[in-house]
Amino acid sequence: IYADPKDPETVYVLNAPMLKSIDGGKSFSTIAVNHGDQHDLWINPEDPKNMILSNDGGAAITFNGGSSWSSQDNQPTAQFYRVIADDQFPYHIYGGQQDNSTVRIASKTIAGGIGVRDWNSVAGGESAFLAFNNPAHPVLIYGTSIQGFITVQNDKTGTNKDIMARPSVNLGSVPKDQLYRFNWNGPLVHNQLNPAILYHGANKLLRSDNGGFSWTEISPDLTRNDSSKHGTTGVPFTNEAAGGEIYNTISYIASSPHDEKVIWVGTDDGRVQVTRDGGASWTDVGRNVPGVPRGTWVSRVEASNFEEEIAYVTYDGHWLDDTTPYVFKTTDFGSTWENISANIPSNNPGNSVYTIVEDSNNANLLFVGTEFGCFVSIDGGA
Repeated sequence: IYADPKDPETVYVLNAPMLKSIDGGKSFSTIAVNHGDQHDLWINPEDPKNMILSNDGGAAITFNGGSSWSSQDNQPTAQFYRVIADDQFPYHIYGGQQDNSTVRIASKTIAGGIGVRDWNSVAGGESAFLAFNNPAHPVLIYGTSIQGFITVQNDKTGTNKDIMARPSVNLGSVPKDQLYRFNWNGPLVHNQLNPAILYHGANKLLRSDNGGFSWTEISPDLTRNDSSKHGTTGVPFTNEAAGGEIYNTISYIASSPHDEKVIWVGTDDGRVQVTRDGGASWTDVGRNVPGVPRGTWVSRVEASNFEEEIAYVTYDGHWLDDTTPYVFKTTDFGSTWENISANIPSNNPGNSVYTIVEDSNNANLLFVGTEFGCFVSIDGGA
């Protein structure tokens, strides 16, 4: 909510649309803007007709009180949840843009630069996890979106097909009435040793052996399954209909590069589970992680490239007003965990950890992504 600095009766409210009242909030009108989902507004204190607006599409400026805005296409603005790369040469980078399409872009070209012709949209939507049928020569590209939607793009034909595990439109539905609960960022990965196998995370882990045309449950509910959290989301204010507040969901999946049957799963309510028999049985190894408050979001699980017993896990506690960096390593399939957060700054405003990646050639080379930067360790996290 933003008050006009010179007129006490004028107020702006940012929501999916941009709203304006000139009678102290008794009535509102909509201001036409370039993109949906408004986030921030600056009003020039000397000239209130001059404003800068930011939203899911970028930023725009007006000098006439919102009657017209500058273009958002003259700046390279995007919010990516994550990126992956294929194994082509040169490799391509893939990711989902908030409130925009997924995108694939070449890392290098034979021309003098990388231009608009070197990128295109692929499968999935804004919150996408992406996966391939063959990372070296991707023909089928799989991508997720909100509420468990999945599509596959055939690069040869340029067509897309819906392969949702249980086709349904869950917008506005109550989680307790849904067959599967999906995270806003519902994870999707291919098996590292057999890319024909796909895994998709709901509250249960789903597997497909035929490119997503059918799915099989290979786990029970792997979350804490707190039924008190499965009512209408967003209340008492409004139903968060798009699915951003659905709870007790799988937040990350990691397939072992050593054994096709070893799969690690993390959840948004703090559980870390592992199976060593392809899903026939599961062990909750998250209970062995020391010092992490119950219910802290598992932001990533990373299966080691070097030893199948080794894995890493990161937690993001900012939803609980806890911005402590949490980074852990196990060398025994999760029976014990070592805190390797080391010297990642933990002072105010804190440094929530979103990801960890182990180098593919050097077991001691680790990369951690946090709210305020990227950190590197050359001694295995010491």
